[in-house]
Amino acid sequence: MLNMNLEYNFFKILQLAVWLSLFAQPNLAWGQYFHGTISNAMGGAGRSSDDGSQSVFLNPATLRMAPPVDISFLFQDGQASNSEHQTIKGVSLIDNTKEAAFAGGLQYLKVRRFFHQGTPVDGEWMQVSVADWLYKKLSVGLSLTRLTQSFGGQNTEESNFTLGFLNPINEKFRLAMVLENIAQENEDVPIELRLRRSLAFGFYYSWQNLFRFMMDVNYLTEQNPESKWNVSSGVESLFLDYLYFRFGYNSNNLYGFDSSTIGVGFSGPKLKVDYFYRKTANSGTDAMHGVDFRLVF
Repeated sequence: MLNMNLEYNFFKILQLAVWLSLFAQPNLAWGQYFHGTISNAMGGAGRSSDDGSQSVFLNPATLRMAPPVDISFLFQDGQASNSEHQTIKGVSLIDNTKEAAFAGGLQYLKVRRFFHQGTPVDGEWMQVSVADWLYKKLSVGLSLTRLTQSFGGQNTEESNFTLGFLNPINEKFRLAMVLENIAQENEDVPIELRLRRSLAFGFYYSWQNLFRFMMDVNYLTEQNPESKWNVSSGVESLFLDYLYFRFGYNSNNLYGFDSSTIGVGFSGPKLKVDYFYRKTANSGTDAMHGVDFRLVF
């Protein structure tokens, strides 16, 4: 009976997502602004993961799966795509203690982007997130984001919000759904820099804390006449007691490039350190690197 109720609840949420995606269809597009170190190592997947201060960037509903206190410091640098170089510094804080009425998070990023035309784009991105259990097996989360950017003597500001759902079916399987950047887009911002609307789904499988598989898909409708999907997937395997190896692949059909990723992670009782390397096809010798240091309590 419980499993039937969970399936029914997730089906109703799915109906809501489809309705909202149709409502947003004229402006729906790729929307995720940032992926954490673990997500990058897993090909960009992670909307259904339990990686605390990392997974909250992708789905605010994952806050309820985070440690009681999670503090993360991160750095990324390199070729983000065939036409863009990025340098990112940031911090992520999470409070999921029992005393809190709901789980909360605060994230801040400082980003510098270089495109082929050579003009740098400096951005500051802030996110405030909350989440709670709607049912015993359904977490709902909300993120409020603000992005300010400066380039070529211009300054722009954007505010938006993201709604996320997470259904931990059991200890092995999870499903996720995220409506990213639901508010009206700011047309004063160039389209390649704008926060875009997106509908994403995530799948998670784990086996005895020794192996994890994750897959995310995004459906893009704007400038997507062939109805292409963006697919991210990755695997993680435990090696020794505290060391993890990760491999991933991202098939970005919309923009016509794929990327392969690898990563390694140290997971101690309180300190966790993660690293990723991402290589985009046809990008020569350039690649993207990233590292983060996490403290969990």
